[in-house]
Amino acid sequence: MNIKNLRDTMRKHLSVVVVAVVILSVLAGGIALATTQIWSTTTGITIVAPGGGGGGGGGGGGGGGGGDPPPDAPLPLEVTGIDISDKGGVLVDGIWSANLTQGVGGSLTVTIRNPRSSFAQIETLVDGVIVVEEDGYSVVVANPLPGTTLVMGTSANVLGDIAANSSESVMWSFHVAADAETGALPDISLEIREK
Repeated sequence: MNIKNLRDTMRKHLSVVVVAVVILSVLAGGIALATTQIWSTTTGITIVAPGGGGGGGGGGGGGGGGGDPPPDAPLPLEVTGIDISDKGGVLVDGIWSANLTQGVGGSLTVTIRNPRSSFAQIETLVDGVIVVEEDGYSVVVANPLPGTTLVMGTSANVLGDIAANSSESVMWSFHVAADAETGALPDISLEIREK
C-alpha cells in the first residue's frame, strides 16, 4: 500500500511539473516572439599594415661616393581605438559578431592615428572593393538582406587624408529596418589600408 501511495503522489507531482514546464515554455515563446532576431554571423575585419614591403632596389652603380642614404621608413599608422555600439555585438580575434534584432542596428568604429609630420592617406574596402565617396561622409556599401543596409562613414571623408599628428575614424554600421528579413547574413570583409 505504501508503494502505491508513493507512486500516486509522484504522478501528481510529475503532472504539476509537466504543466508548469508547458506554461513556462509558452510564456518564454511569447517573449521571444516580441524581439525577432535578424541575423547571426561573423564579419571579418582586417587592418593591414601600411606599405607592406620594403623597397628593395638596388642595382648597378659604379664606384665612388655613395650619395645620400635612403630615407628612414615612415612611421606606421596606428590603430588607437576600436569601439562597438551598444547592442552592436563583440569583436574577438578580429571578428565582429552580433545578433541584431529587427529595428535595431549596430556599429563598429576604428580610429587611426597618423604619428608622422606629413599627411597620410587611407582607403577602405568592403569585400575587397574600394569604397568610393558618394555624398558627404557616408556611403551605402551593401544590402545583404532586404531591410538591412551596411553603411560606412568617416570623420573626414571616405578616401581621406589624415593630417600630420592627428586621427581619423572609420565607422561601419548596420541599419536594420523593423520589417527586415530575418536570417544569417553572409560574411563581409572590412579593411582599412594606407594608399
